[in-house]
Amino acid sequence: MKIKLNYTNKSFAIALLMTTHMATTPVFCMDVLPTSETIQTTATQSIVMPECIQDSRIAFDNLSLSDKTIIAKHIECLPQLKVSGNTIKSLSEFLRNCIKNKPQMPFEDLVQQAISTGIPLQCIMLGFPVKSQNVDEVYDERAGLGDLLSLITLRHVAFEIGKVYGPGAKFRIVSDYAALKDIVSPESAGIYQAGIQHLVDLFPGTLEYDRDFHDADFTYTVSDVTLKDKRYSLAGKANAERIMVAKAKSEGFSAYITDSLKDTPHLRFSVHHYKNGESNKLTLPFMGKKLGTPCHHVCLVDAESKSILTKYKTQEGRAVGEMKVMELPTIDGHIIPLTYFKV
Repeated sequence: MKIKLNYTNKSFAIALLMTTHMATTPVFCMDVLPTSETIQTTATQSIVMPECIQDSRIAFDNLSLSDKTIIAKHIECLPQLKVSGNTIKSLSEFLRNCIKNKPQMPFEDLVQQAISTGIPLQCIMLGFPVKSQNVDEVYDERAGLGDLLSLITLRHVAFEIGKVYGPGAKFRIVSDYAALKDIVSPESAGIYQAGIQHLVDLFPGTLEYDRDFHDADFTYTVSDVTLKDKRYSLAGKANAERIMVAKAKSEGFSAYITDSLKDTPHLRFSVHHYKNGESNKLTLPFMGKKLGTPCHHVCLVDAESKSILTKYKTQEGRAVGEMKVMELPTIDGHIIPLTYFKV
């Protein structure tokens, strides 16, 4: 028996620009890198389950051909680890291919510190708190295909690390909802977070969704400079102050987590852009080479089954494509509906 997990489908009442993640213009992943698993386009039209998700709870064989292709194409676009010398060198080269910024410390030193304990490498990323309340950015408050593919990216990174580092790696996704809960609907946040938890549960032992900091007590400083930022002024004068405070809270929360983990060997990943040498946080794109998050975007799939994160509405106010739903089957008989758009 299949159990379909449905989430409330309602329109948003608040049109605010959230500040957790910076929105950028994405592009389709055009440079496909080779993988150990290939997409077969024979007469049988079969697609091999990508190696990095073979131990997940996704019932890949029960997906439609088109849905299998979307997932496989996404994974093919991700960087692959190449064994070169020792573990430190191999991991450092892999991270250089994944990351958009150059950290303050050399990659080799960051990796050496992170694996010094000989336990699974701890990868920390803040994110996935709630969908944007801006109706031009997202379709609704539910987790969608963009969220699944973003989480698969994290799973892929951990899988590749495990090829040369025996204990493997684990991504701990820390929800930064504490910085945003004053400007978003609690009901909307609950729907999204429940959806993310369902998706994270598909990758046991590799992904963890940490919501323990939602009531964290942290300090933050509000600066008037935010009011001069065009991105926040787009929300209108009435909302500028609220958004300015939310941005300050987001930065304060990030600093709070940094301090909380100062004695824990780990790699800190981020969806934010940092200038070279500005931070030891590693900027990791979820899709292709451009930054963007599923909290601020919908997933758009082209005719070749390549996916990007983009705004829900065009400049003309139209939807970016035709809405579709991937019905993702799990090995325990559940179906998770994931919205995306097709062009």
